[in-house]
Amino acid sequence: MGAFVVGRRCALVHFNLGMALSDVGELDGAIQHLRETLRLAPGMTNAKVALGVALLRKRQAPEAERLLVEAVTEEPANPYALRNLGGCLVALKKDLPRAEECLRKAAKLLVNDQQAWFGVGQACEAQGKLDEADKAYLRVLDSNFNNDIAELAKNGRSRITQQSMRATVGGGIRMDAVMYCLAAIKQFEAMEPIQVKQAAFEIATVGTRGLNPNDPAKTYKLRSLSGTFTALQLLSYMFVAFKRISPDADTGFDLSREYESAKQMHAKQQKG
Repeated sequence: MGAFVVGRRCALVHFNLGMALSDVGELDGAIQHLRETLRLAPGMTNAKVALGVALLRKRQAPEAERLLVEAVTEEPANPYALRNLGGCLVALKKDLPRAEECLRKAAKLLVNDQQAWFGVGQACEAQGKLDEADKAYLRVLDSNFNNDIAELAKNGRSRITQQSMRATVGGGIRMDAVMYCLAAIKQFEAMEPIQVKQAAFEIATVGTRGLNPNDPAKTYKLRSLSGTFTALQLLSYMFVAFKRISPDADTGFDLSREYESAKQMHAKQQKG
C-alpha cells in the first residue's frame, strides 16, 4: 500500500512537470515526464490527454490521436479528453463530424469554455457550415472579448463574412461595395483626419458583433456620420477610412479590389 502511494505521488510529480514543460514548449522533456507518469499510473487518463497534446505539438500526430481516442474511450465524459481529441481531428482535417461532436460535448461540460467553442467553430467552418461556425465563434467572444483566442475567433468571423460577401458574385468584385467606397472617398476628402479616425473607430466598434454584408436593410446609424447605412456600406466606409488614416492596418475585411476600382472611378471623374 505504501509503495502504491509513493508511486502515485511520483506519478503526480511527473504529470505536473510534464504539463508545465508542454505549456512552455519544452516538448521533449514534457513527453519524457508524461510517459513516466503513465508507466507509474497506467490508468491516469488525464496523463494520456496531456501526452497526446504534447505529441501533437511535437507533430507526432498518429500517436497523439491514438492516445486521445483511448482517453475518450476510457472516460467518455472527460471534457478535456473530448476537447483535445476534437482539436486533434480538426488539426489533422480528419473525421470532422466526430471532431464537432466531441467539441460540442466538451463545450456542454465546460460551460463558456473558449477553447471548446473555438474548436466547434473550426470544425463547422471546415465542413462549410458557416452559420454554425459563426455562432460558435460568437460564443467565444461572449466569454471574453479581449484575449488571444478571442482574436482568433474574430478572424474566423471575418473569414466567414468575406466568404458570404463574395459568394453572391461568384468571387468577383461587388459593384455595390465599389460605389460605397467611392462615396466614402468623396465624403472623407471633405473631412478632417480626426473626423475620419472617429468614423473608422466607431464603425469598428459597431462591427464587433458582426455585420452581414448581404443584408440590404439600412439599419445602422452613427454619431460621426449622418444618415443610415447597410452593413456592407459600413464595411466599405471603414475600409476607406483606415486607408486614409492607417494604410497598412488590417480591418479584417478585404475590400481592396473594390477600393482600387473606386479610386480609379474617382480619378476619372476628377479629370472629366
